[in-house]
Amino acid sequence: MPRRQTFGWAWRVPCVITVSLIAAGATGNQLTRGLVGYEPLERLYAGLFGSLAVGLLLLVAGLLAPDADAMAGRLGAGLLLLGLTLGLLT
Repeated sequence: MPRRQTFGWAWRVPCVITVSLIAAGATGNQLTRGLVGYEPLERLYAGLFGSLAVGLLLLVAGLLAPDADAMAGRLGAGLLLLGLTLGLLT
């Protein structure tokens, strides 16, 4: 039985890193600019730590996925939840 060609680590790691960095940047930007009524330093810290948390969460979830389908599903679900959460916060 021939071995099935899979979406290997050489492509998984750059994809996951790219998605997590884009999501972290968008989260930081949205939290820093969108939290109206808070002090500027509080908004800066919220953006910094929020983006760090989102980036690490997506990075770990994507790298621990057993295959490419699970990786795409986890990253897509994470981005959907992130969009909904940021939409409700701001």
